[in-house]
Amino acid sequence: MTWKPDNFLKTQYYGPEAVTGYTYRGLGLHIAIKASPKGRRPPTWSLTHLGSGLRVAMIKGKVIDTFPIASEIAECGDWDFDGIDGWRNRDPELPKKLVDVCAKYKCVTIGAGNHHPNTENVVCEVVMARAH
Repeated sequence: MTWKPDNFLKTQYYGPEAVTGYTYRGLGLHIAIKASPKGRRPPTWSLTHLGSGLRVAMIKGKVIDTFPIASEIAECGDWDFDGIDGWRNRDPELPKKLVDVCAKYKCVTIGAGNHHPNTENVVCEVVMARAH
């Protein structure tokens, strides 16, 4: 498990957005919601597929708890494909594997709101930006 500091693109309605976080095996992890000032609400991390910029999962918790869960998701398959449907060519079982891993943890939500009418266009922008 070797996450490295990195910048990557995630999808937003208006287009790709650059974020700073960590990458490992075709996935990126960044803080999406900071912890509350008094610590009552834990931080929420977004796990993003680098080849499309789409969110794979949201993970609530302290960094020490988040990285092992994100690593388990990263290691359940090859995430180095580009585009929305590349998993079909790599591992048709990847969505099921993701569901199985996430079901073990109450702090994980799969996906959580990536898709909008402009999604395919934004994914194409992410793929093209990665190609340069």
